[in-house]
Amino acid sequence: MRYLRTVLLLFVVSGAAPVALAVEPSTESSGVTIAPLIESRTTWTSLTEDDGEEDDLSDDDGTDGLSDLDSRAPRKCYTRSRPRKNSRLVDHIRTSPENKGDAVACVYLQHNHRQHKLADFDHALTSILRQLVSQLPSTSGILQQLVEVTDIPYPGDDEYGQLLHRIASEFGKAFLVFDGANSVTASALKDLMLAINSSSSHPAFRVLFASHDTPPHDFAASYQIIDIPSRAQDRDVEEYIVRTLQDVSAKNLSSGHSKLVKDLVRMFDGLFLPIPAWPVETPMPEFLAGLSQLISICGSAFTSDKIAAFCRESVVQLMASQWGDMVLCIIYHVIRASEAGCIFTISMALEALNIWQIQHQDGKRFDTSEVILGCRGLIFCGEGDEPMRIQSPLLGHYLGREVFGTDYDKRSITASLRYLSSDSFADGACTTSAALRERLQKNRYLWYAAAMLGPSLATTIPETFVQDFMQLSSRRGSIESYFQAAEAWPYESEASYDECEQDEERWRCFTPGYSPLHLAAHLAAPGYLIDALVARGEALEAGDSDGRTALHLAAEIEGDNSTIRALVGAGSNVSAEDNKGNTPLVGAVIYGNIASVKLLLDNGADLGELDEEALEQCGQEKPEIATYLRELGIDVPVDNGSDQSF
Repeated sequence: MRYLRTVLLLFVVSGAAPVALAVEPSTESSGVTIAPLIESRTTWTSLTEDDGEEDDLSDDDGTDGLSDLDSRAPRKCYTRSRPRKNSRLVDHIRTSPENKGDAVACVYLQHNHRQHKLADFDHALTSILRQLVSQLPSTSGILQQLVEVTDIPYPGDDEYGQLLHRIASEFGKAFLVFDGANSVTASALKDLMLAINSSSSHPAFRVLFASHDTPPHDFAASYQIIDIPSRAQDRDVEEYIVRTLQDVSAKNLSSGHSKLVKDLVRMFDGLFLPIPAWPVETPMPEFLAGLSQLISICGSAFTSDKIAAFCRESVVQLMASQWGDMVLCIIYHVIRASEAGCIFTISMALEALNIWQIQHQDGKRFDTSEVILGCRGLIFCGEGDEPMRIQSPLLGHYLGREVFGTDYDKRSITASLRYLSSDSFADGACTTSAALRERLQKNRYLWYAAAMLGPSLATTIPETFVQDFMQLSSRRGSIESYFQAAEAWPYESEASYDECEQDEERWRCFTPGYSPLHLAAHLAAPGYLIDALVARGEALEAGDSDGRTALHLAAEIEGDNSTIRALVGAGSNVSAEDNKGNTPLVGAVIYGNIASVKLLLDNGADLGELDEEALEQCGQEKPEIATYLRELGIDVPVDNGSDQSF
């Protein structure tokens, strides 16, 4: 396969530094220059989990890491936000004299979206095409040809690859950056390489993947990958230390304390460790003694022990401050929002604090200036609708493991359920896109509460869940308001929301007619909630606007499924058909799990309900279920493109 030589793969697998720091030419031994990216065809750069400041190759909240070339992005893959100005890798390629005439496109793959197959890269590939077109010189002959194109080829089609190569031929070199590629299967990577470098006659693209993981073994063996660990340069670590201590504790170490600073830099060893926020009023001698003690403890410690020590001290100082509960609430939301592929802003934080009932002792609400003051040194607080970002992902990981736990998830679920049950949303779904935009603008926490409810319930169940669920489901309008908000575009700004709605009107993507049982099945609620709803008199065979019963929804649950067991046990009709004639068994073999399939069959479901299309999708999506069906004598097509994850 000669095309293997036409790509450059730079997999960034974490070290400790903002990835951007690794791309500047440096004489430091810890630095990594851009040279391998420019000169080599296949490169892999490793960054360990010990990330420093949150400084990705691309916009860490949006689709593109350069300017605003791509303004719309589907929520499930990535969300749109203003570009980050410190994407140095992209800036380096675009501004370096030796790269004049080159082009670069950058997309960010969010944490919650796994790339199993080529189709999962569709939005990223579409974004890349738009970005490259926007960089074509005005004299390019292909521009006029593109104007005459009525249908853009679908990513993965041969025509798409040909168009991509024609555009790339207009540049000296073309770089593609896939940042955040932490959940990509090996087969998806291979298919992606074929899609963007289908021609073996010309080296069209140099491709970089930034990831916290090492390259998959089979993939690395096939693609002659150069593995380059990336770490921060000492001068950047020193600047980070001095600046952060000045910001959080008002202590200036830029002069008169050079030995202490050098000791810290040496101990940090290319990492951006979280720096404890000692109170501003801490006397200088006490402050210096605290730093010296940390250096003494961590001087010869393993990296993991250093990280833990600085994180522990950061939490100690945070909890002792007047802002402790407030800041932890905000950090929790920022981390969860980032994991879900969306942003969290100051306006959302203020509403979250109110919903969580985190206030001053006298009942006064926190204001913007207090949030910024309390979060100094811990969270980057953007202006207006700009995203908040945790300054030290290391601290974020530590908090997630040691502090937040299920208690915070339970608190979040309870607060969200009660918020969604409020009278503000009881009138039902909005009837126009403009009306929903106004609702989301007025209630900035609404989208987050709705979108995060299901994922949060997958981790834990609060003690008051049944009571709070009953309140939410007592009004049909509240149910539909919830579903509409959960399916809507994230509201980041009026302009971005309108752009997304122009691309796809998501204000009416939800399915009307959900009953409390539908809502419970949608949330994969525990069986005891189903029992409580049935005891309350909820109709098992009630259908939504598509004719689907709660059992149809429950059959599509992938994980442990007490929901479907409770519904079947209560007497739900396993052969109920929706408006398309599909039964719960159809959904189970395509989206569900083998236990659900067996349960339905044991309770009277008929294998004859599975048509050719359902069996084909089962073979593609659920190999374990497909194997089971073949053992029962069902002819399930064999999918030869099964993924092998790394």
